[in-house]
Amino acid sequence: MERDKLVDLLYEGAADDAALQSGIQEILRLTRSRVAQFGVNRRSNGSMVNYVGIGIDPRDLRTYADHFADTDPRWLLSARSEGRIVTTPESLPDRKGFENSVMFNEFLDKISATYAMSASFPLDRNYSLYFNLLRGSDGADYQPGEVQDLARFLPALKRSLTLRIKFGALESSLTSLEALVNRLETPIFLVDRRGTLIRANWQGQQALAQGAFLALRNGRVEPRSPRFITALSALIVEMSRSRPDDALAETNSTLPLSASDGRKAIVSLMPLHSSLGVVPGAEVAIFLRELAPVRHNVGWLRFIFGWTDAETRLAEGLVLGQTLQEIASHWCVSRETLKTQLKVLYLKTGVHSQSGLILLLTGLLSTGWTGMPLCPP
Repeated sequence: MERDKLVDLLYEGAADDAALQSGIQEILRLTRSRVAQFGVNRRSNGSMVNYVGIGIDPRDLRTYADHFADTDPRWLLSARSEGRIVTTPESLPDRKGFENSVMFNEFLDKISATYAMSASFPLDRNYSLYFNLLRGSDGADYQPGEVQDLARFLPALKRSLTLRIKFGALESSLTSLEALVNRLETPIFLVDRRGTLIRANWQGQQALAQGAFLALRNGRVEPRSPRFITALSALIVEMSRSRPDDALAETNSTLPLSASDGRKAIVSLMPLHSSLGVVPGAEVAIFLRELAPVRHNVGWLRFIFGWTDAETRLAEGLVLGQTLQEIASHWCVSRETLKTQLKVLYLKTGVHSQSGLILLLTGLLSTGWTGMPLCPP
């Protein structure tokens, strides 16, 4: 099978079970693997939350998840190694002890799960997405060439599985992206790279009609406030071009919005591959989430995260929807100084982008959360 055709199959797998299975079966053939396993695990402890297998009895997969995963050194290293592919030799410093274990002899060897090649990457703050390839003792360790084969197709596979999970479709029999959009309760808009509306679910249509955060102007989905139009337009273009060569790259895809009455919302964007022909012309999905009213000021969080006065002022400005230039002008400091303070905020909150910081802070403030920081410094 040609590489491009396999990539298209993997992208189509976001909404088509048969396409996803065909694509993964082709990866199994290319890597001479017997089993493919994928799903979601908790980032805190690596425990499996959701899992699907191809080439393995579902009962065996459940047995592994319930009784062996938390003691399997291969799985534990993979769960801790987000952002790269891990193979059996690296994950088994005591290979002889592993092969003499009850887990290996009474279970793994019998289900052709001796050698593993695994990858995991963040899904959100709490969960990771994982993909494992396995083969039995009649095979051999995965070689560098096979790692490269998986790396070539991992971007498409990652996008497909992420879409399925975010659309709530990992265990769904729905095969139409349009049906998945209609199924969501959150407002969602499918647009092309210019922001032209292709499709919106009922909740999305209502949100556009109300016009509190987003409005339809000349057929395009745009923020109600002119100050956010350019930012959203640029983000849509960036998402439409998103096809990273780096197999484990992440793209910043959120933007805070404000309504005229002070309400806050977050829009999240996700690219759609053009081969998803069920909604012709759709290139980007936009999700709109309104935040509950803020019940605490940002200053309350300074004691939780250990911010300085300057860092607290910066965080407050960002939550209020101000740009770095606006904050710099208001406090008579340079934009470069704010960039340095922003990097410190990332370090202290455990996030890696400005949009991620805003999403974290608005989420904490809107829920009235008063515990320890979710990502302590």
